[in-house]
Amino acid sequence: MEATHPVEGGRLRFALNGRVFDYHEEGRTEQWKQNVTLNYAVRRLRLPATESLSFTALDEGIVLDQIIVKP
Repeated sequence: MEATHPVEGGRLRFALNGRVFDYHEEGRTEQWKQNVTLNYAVRRLRLPATESLSFTALDEGIVLDQIIVKP
């Protein structure tokens, strides 16, 4: 999942199957540097097997670009 930058200094959060995730990075971590270089952030998540996914953007600026499901 990808995100742009927060709108007006806000957060970038989303919920997947009711579990809330945040894109916020403290300081200048390697992940932060990669996000800035790419101009988007990627989150890789391991979730239990389910027949459906429920995605909800909780803040402005979230763009769902792709979901890849691997066995």
